[in-house]
Amino acid sequence: EHHDDAPRAQPIALADQSQDGTAPPFGAEVRAARQRRRWTQQQLADLTGITRGALGNIETGRYPAGPEAMRALAIVLEIQPWQP
Repeated sequence: EHHDDAPRAQPIALADQSQDGTAPPFGAEVRAARQRRRWTQQQLADLTGITRGALGNIETGRYPAGPEAMRALAIVLEIQPWQP
């Protein structure tokens, strides 16, 4: 089996999906902060410029938030961005 030293593309400063399928810390905090405000995903999407579908994926941990999305969510929800 051949193993090369080529680096794999890795997201920078993003939350990884946990092995058991639960939301990563940032996604879970986004959901909790949104629910505390009684906002729908669509309302938060409108405020941040993130699509509702992408927001759902971030909250559930299906996909990590990119740096711009993470910053927008942190500002609007007044939470700390996830740090590696």
